[in-house]
Amino acid sequence: MPSKKTIETETEVSEIDYEIKHEYLPNEPVYYEKITQQGSEGEKVTYTCTPYVNGEQVGDIITEEKITKQPVTKIIQEGTGGN
Repeated sequence: MPSKKTIETETEVSEIDYEIKHEYLPNEPVYYEKITQQGSEGEKVTYTCTPYVNGEQVGDIITEEKITKQPVTKIIQEGTGGN
């Protein structure tokens, strides 16, 4: 009886968190805070292929990750003293 070979493929979409960058302004008062750039999450797609022979997993799982949208850093300006 010949072997039955199959490959199971999965695709998963996940978010990539954005970073937060603080810019400190010595000429602004300590209560000063301004968001100069809004942050947004990125997106990553993961492809997984698993080979099977006669219903049993054989070999390694082959995975590829592809970033489809880069995250955007959130930038916050903050005062550190000043007037």
